[in-house]
Amino acid sequence: MDFSGIVRVYRGALVPGRIKLQPDFVAFKASGNDDILRIEKSTVTSAQWSRAARGYMLKLLTASHVYKFCGFQESDRTKLSDYVSKSLKVELEDVELCVRGMNWGEVEFQGPLLRFMADKKPAFELTLNDVSNVTTGKNEVTLQFHQNDSAPVSLMEMRLHIPASTEGDEDNLQAFKDKVLANADIMEATGDAIASFGEVHCLTPRGRYTIKAYPTFLEMHGKTFDYKIPYNTVLQLILLPHNDQRNMFFVLGLDPPIRQGQTMYPFIILSFPSDDEVDITLTLTEEELAGYDGKLTKEMTGPIYEVFSRLTRALVGKKIAVPGKFKSHSGTSAVSCGHKSSTGFLYPLDKGMIFVHKPTVYVKYEQVACVNFARVSSGGSGASRSFDFEIDLKNGNGYTFSSIMKDDYGRLFDFITSKNIKVKNKGVKPVSYDDGGSDSESGHDVYLERVKAEGQERDSEDEDSDFVAQDSGSDNDALEYDESAEDSDEDKPAAEPSSSHKKHKSSSKSSATGSKRSRPSSDGKSTKSKKAKKDPNAPKKPLSAYMLWLQESRPSLKKKYPGASVTELAKRAGEVWKGISDKSKWEADARRAKTKYLEQMKEYQRTGKPVDKKSPAKKSSSSSSSKKPAPSSSSEKKYKSEEFVVDSSDAEEEDDKEEKANASKRSRRRGDDSELVALSEGSHDESEAQISGSDGDDDDDDDD
Repeated sequence: MDFSGIVRVYRGALVPGRIKLQPDFVAFKASGNDDILRIEKSTVTSAQWSRAARGYMLKLLTASHVYKFCGFQESDRTKLSDYVSKSLKVELEDVELCVRGMNWGEVEFQGPLLRFMADKKPAFELTLNDVSNVTTGKNEVTLQFHQNDSAPVSLMEMRLHIPASTEGDEDNLQAFKDKVLANADIMEATGDAIASFGEVHCLTPRGRYTIKAYPTFLEMHGKTFDYKIPYNTVLQLILLPHNDQRNMFFVLGLDPPIRQGQTMYPFIILSFPSDDEVDITLTLTEEELAGYDGKLTKEMTGPIYEVFSRLTRALVGKKIAVPGKFKSHSGTSAVSCGHKSSTGFLYPLDKGMIFVHKPTVYVKYEQVACVNFARVSSGGSGASRSFDFEIDLKNGNGYTFSSIMKDDYGRLFDFITSKNIKVKNKGVKPVSYDDGGSDSESGHDVYLERVKAEGQERDSEDEDSDFVAQDSGSDNDALEYDESAEDSDEDKPAAEPSSSHKKHKSSSKSSATGSKRSRPSSDGKSTKSKKAKKDPNAPKKPLSAYMLWLQESRPSLKKKYPGASVTELAKRAGEVWKGISDKSKWEADARRAKTKYLEQMKEYQRTGKPVDKKSPAKKSSSSSSSKKPAPSSSSEKKYKSEEFVVDSSDAEEEDDKEEKANASKRSRRRGDDSELVALSEGSHDESEAQISGSDGDDDDDDDD
């Protein structure tokens, strides 16, 4: 007989395939591969028929295994019963399950099958072949099961409470354990161990264990728990020196991890004293030693951590990772830090970082999206002497390692950048740590650098929101887009729409200046932020070739990238400029402008006169190149309230009067009226007459 659409239940995985019932054997072939399970009729001891989640289930029991097949229909029972009785020489037993949900009952053992009986019916069954380990406590036994990688969900552990034995009866707990071990698929030691290490200090799981090395697994025997670690589950071997130079950490990375109750340990961390030495003799023959390619010798002598690591490396077949070139300020291979609520050591390795020890964290560099150096508050006066190291992973998770000494910042920053890992704090320059500069108050402050960068971005956005379109000669473009522009805000006074607005800006500017805090300079001294005053009559600095090109290309860039912010537009402009191969046109214009500027500057420094500059007579209040008048006392200035400004002509007349009054005062301070008349050389004659006669025309202007 042949049945298709049958599923074999194996360690939590459902393996689809088809089953064939032959006179001498039962064969099951899985779909998608050529593996065939063959069950000889002479090995079958019993057969059972029961309801299952997928139709009906047929169980065939042998002396050491249980085979489960699901997917049969109720009508198939008659055919199967005839086949089992005639060919396998056993009777097909009907098993009715208990569905009352009881969690107490009795346990029955049928060879490799454990039945939990409730109300005289089996509530559930366990295949003892799937049990990987058995541990006992006070009136409790814990069953651990093998993990099946192909199963999306697997039963990993089950705990059963066994009442205490009455006086005179056998120990129920020990009897239960012995029956499970008789049929469980547990790694048992065959023969003597290759080597044994007694009372090894283990950090995770915590305790002291006797470790025995066997050809296929490592056994850890403790006072409460025992662990067996197959070598094929070991993924990493790492040897780390403790910062005190008196101990060595040996780390084994496991997948799947070992379990202790609900706790999983993906890393086993052993601690060995650096000075302890050991002399062991391996229980291997010469032929067996030859199979390890000379990595092992019959007699092994040396420090215990070295002997253990060499032995483990040969048995596992993986290389041991050790710290690389990184050195902290104290000369160690790790930095002391905290993670969550525990303190430990962060070791930068060649391919990743590992934090030891609780909880142990290992991060590969290929999984890192970016890192961040964050300053923490010192909680009092003075600069903080520690910082946080944050790691963001590509999957969205992250780790934070806190309270790292500031002395280690430069070394850690250099190491991270050498691994080509993106750092959030753009523009950060590591401080020189050879001269101890990182310990001083003038050391590089990453937090301050980030705040400055954010402030510059906000300033750029504010400028763009208040931007008024200018002609091709405007200098606002340089301030708005070119980060390397030589002219600053104080070099180019902003346009003021009316005198009432001036008064409002003057008062807000003074209050803002008074509220500014001192910022540390590059040499560590606290300096107050002050704007340098510049003579508005001085020649304007020339534009660079890039800015000359940008003035021409800015309208087309805005059309090409509509809705782009200031920073995005500047970035796009820089990319286009970089791609231009022939820049000779704008470079020639920039050189001519610079030559003209130097000539004007020499003349200005010699005579104090403006060269080839137009008179600041009537100009539109919207022009960003208008001159800002020198401040005067409130008694000498007369402002019109904003409600009295009818149109732009009033604002222009008020600007003219203020400009003439300020020019007259500058003339009196220098004591040279003749030079004042020449102040606006090259301007209109009407403007010269107004400036020279400003003292006598004040009343007339006020009447107007």
